Amino acid sequence: MSTKVKQMIERLERLTEGLQRQASRHPVTGLTNKRFFLNTVNNLLLSPEECSTGVLALIQVEKLKEINDTHGYQAGDDLLKRTAGALQAINESIAKGHLAHLTGGDFALFVEDMHLADASKLGETLSSGLSGLADPNHGESQDPWHIGLASYDGAQNVSELLSQADMSLRTAQSEGANSWHLYRPGELEISKVRGGSEWKSTILHALRDDRFVLQFQPVFACRDKSVLHHEVYVRIREEDEQAGTRLLSAGLFIPHADRLGLTPEIDRMVIGKVIQRLRGEARENTRYTINISPICMKNSRLLSWLKQQLADNRDVARRLIFEMPEYGAVSQLEEVRAFI
Repeated sequence: MSTKVKQMIERLERLTEGLQRQASRHPVTGLTNKRFFLNTVNNLLLSPEECSTGVLALIQVEKLKEINDTHGYQAGDDLLKRTAGALQAINESIAKGHLAHLTGGDFALFVEDMHLADASKLGETLSSGLSGLADPNHGESQDPWHIGLASYDGAQNVSELLSQADMSLRTAQSEGANSWHLYRPGELEISKVRGGSEWKSTILHALRDDRFVLQFQPVFACRDKSVLHHEVYVRIREEDEQAGTRLLSAGLFIPHADRLGLTPEIDRMVIGKVIQRLRGEARENTRYTINISPICMKNSRLLSWLKQQLADNRDVARRLIFEMPEYGAVSQLEEVRAFI
């Protein structure tokens, strides 16, 4: 074969590779595009011997059109590139992750062989990795991302998995900036059929009848697997004639509690229950972490009550840890400093 023919074949091969790359990549971020991503995930779900479990995360940039219209497409593209860069860094740290830029401000990440128990960690990792990337000079709101997650258990097809993650995304959008939500069968359907007045009644009755249930999840040290502390999760216990007893997660009722101004009452109840638990425990090394809503930082009555509780229970107060979403702390620095 002559040298010229070899060179021509090599040029054609490079051209073909370039065209294939363009056909499978998003033009702005260079990430895998929607078509390639869906084909990849669909093939994985059709091969249970290769992928029997997994987690799908949908990440959405809010108000992208407003940023483009007000500050120009370059500002919008910069935000998309920053988002893609942060997501790429996370994806590179995960085994068997498939990242894509679907369209506009929508991104997706599918992680093979990830179980439901690890899905929450993925949500926290994504939220933390995106936090602080917003540029207020370009009209970007504080952390303009929301994340919806759904766990694949071998039963869903691609459309069903996307639908579940999308429902989680809608719930996350109601929970504030940079929030994430994990789909759990039945929960989101409950949320959709209840109006604001029904949620108010549900929350008030739960407070009155002591139907809030606390659950505790240990957090282990990586080095020696010792328990560092226990995360406190709050649920509402409901009795249903058909479904029996069920627990509603905070992701369902906290957005409504925030809107109705009932979150301080819930936080007060949780703190009180944990202090009672600490006083009744024989072991003195157990620590509990309570997530405080940013809204509560502006509630003087709750803060006064909390200070008094900590003063009255000094012997166990040192075993309490208070957490707050990073976006909440950043948006209310003065209140947080005063609280500390």
